[in-house]
Amino acid sequence: MKLQGYMNQLAAAFHRPASRPQLPRSIQGLWKADLFLGSTGRDHWVGTTVKINPSRLEAAAGLRIAIVPSSAGASDAVRMDEQKNLVVCPVPHDFSFMQTFFEGMRIVQMLVARDFKMPSDSDLPNPAHREVARIYVERRNSKVSEVLDSVGVFAQPELLHTTPEDVTAALFETEQGPQTYTVLGPMPRSTSD
Repeated sequence: MKLQGYMNQLAAAFHRPASRPQLPRSIQGLWKADLFLGSTGRDHWVGTTVKINPSRLEAAAGLRIAIVPSSAGASDAVRMDEQKNLVVCPVPHDFSFMQTFFEGMRIVQMLVARDFKMPSDSDLPNPAHREVARIYVERRNSKVSEVLDSVGVFAQPELLHTTPEDVTAALFETEQGPQTYTVLGPMPRSTSD
């Protein structure tokens, strides 16, 4: 899906339910996306829902991937939920993506609730969370593009060592056991050019 052309419509759908029917039928539920996975180079994106409780997954036109925490003792295989038309990707929670995602969401929610003014220690008791909040509060009056450029310095891309290779994606249960070498994710691009 080409996301760029629909961003204003998606933002309106998120804030004003009356504007939701104006989205193309195939993506009318995309305003529910928690995350977009894709490639900026090709402008191809997939609407993704992230739920801490897998039983709360909801189907919506335009959502294609669901990220949920893996359960102890249960399979962590990527599977297709035919009823909801979602590719369900269980991932570890503690000290992993799920925890980081929800901690980040809580920081953003607190910043929005406080109009991007510094939350109190009781609002964000974790010092690391307050430091993240401070980074954005200091840039409160800057343009979004300037903020993204300035905080990009903190990204430490050298911590990731990637190698391009073709991998297979199993979208449903097969006789073959779960494979940990299969990954769904956005296409990385080099910023050193």
